Amino acid sequence: MSAAFELDDNAIGGTIGNNINPRLGGTRIGPYRLRGRCKGSSGPMDLSITLNTTLTFLDAQGHETTRIATATHVREIFTSFEIENATSTMAKTH
Repeated sequence: MSAAFELDDNAIGGTIGNNINPRLGGTRIGPYRLRGRCKGSSGPMDLSITLNTTLTFLDAQGHETTRIATATHVREIFTSFEIENATSTMAKTH
């Protein structure tokens, strides 16, 4: 992705809340959204790029679990990305 796009240093993603799982509270999770532009172009970061991920929660023994509240680790795997014009994306959210 970095070969084709210049990406902003800041990204927006979700977090696991302390009320859901105190051990994992504050852990950042996807999807992540950031601004970018085509490599070599000048001007503003006019693309909205969303990085989609799949989460797998693990127990203390490293086994997958569906019980998020008792998980001790989270594994996150990149699955896909979406690119939109940032101007039209901002218009949709306001």
